[in-house]
Amino acid sequence: IWVTNKSKQMVGHLDYEARILDGALRTEATNFDVGQSAETVTVSDLTSLTVAPVNVTQVSLGSPTALPAGSAVMQGGDVLGVLNAADGTLWTTSATSPSPTALSDGAAVASNMGASAFVTGMDGTVYALSSSGTLTTVKRQGSVDQAKTSTIEGIPADAQLSMTVVGDQVVALDSASNTLFLPGGRTLNLSAAGVEEGGVLQQAGPKADSVLLATPSTLVTIPLKGAAPTITPAAEGSPGGTPAAPVRHEGCAYGAWTGSGAYLRSCDDPASNRQQIVDTLTSAREIVFRTNRKAIVLNDVAQGSVWLPDSNMVLMDNWD
Repeated sequence: IWVTNKSKQMVGHLDYEARILDGALRTEATNFDVGQSAETVTVSDLTSLTVAPVNVTQVSLGSPTALPAGSAVMQGGDVLGVLNAADGTLWTTSATSPSPTALSDGAAVASNMGASAFVTGMDGTVYALSSSGTLTTVKRQGSVDQAKTSTIEGIPADAQLSMTVVGDQVVALDSASNTLFLPGGRTLNLSAAGVEEGGVLQQAGPKADSVLLATPSTLVTIPLKGAAPTITPAAEGSPGGTPAAPVRHEGCAYGAWTGSGAYLRSCDDPASNRQQIVDTLTSAREIVFRTNRKAIVLNDVAQGSVWLPDSNMVLMDNWD
């Protein structure tokens, strides 16, 4: 599984079984991220706006491909979704060999959507949602992108949108009104349901009957059919913190918070549930869950710290 350390400008490979960082590559970038799905790994440079595949056997970066100005990139499966969130222009390209042609102005699969949010599903399907309520879904069929549009009603014009996908079920959050837009045209007023503001939607995840939302002091499970949410305190009596985007992985929901240092795992099998305060997590700066195959880690991308959520949150920090 691949992790990042902005302070050392490095992308590292963690041998999950051996609990050791066994390879690393240095980037020129100061702001960068890694995407991964099995052996397909990409590094996106968020400063110079490029994306490059990683040769995982040689632990080396391939040739960088320029991203369109003002865009963000997100890998899912072996597909990269690329969105200019300001004007709502959407592209897709292969994550194994990103193509400059596929990212040219004329190759956009959708354009002029206006302010938008997007997410790339685990299967490589890319979803973009405009504040006008237009949902664009792009599935790759062979080498051809199949795009279709639908409408999500009731999104306010001044919405602050983020979105995720649970299997193939799209969920959007308007942070301005603390409203969740669920599949089937359902909406949920989170404040009225007792869910505090400041929530962060889960990362794109596998098929499930609910979506996860982490607030400063709780992990919330919201049924996709719109029933009452289940609200679990991050830690008993703990102050609020800054949540990572939660994840669902191998039958468990995971949440983590900097500041408070809370860590929470809630599983289909309650015997696997965990809830603890992790001292080293209190001073972490920018935490991200990373998953690949059956492995899961929590990565402080600013300082490079790596915790193992399925091994009692043991801390790995052997970048030297």
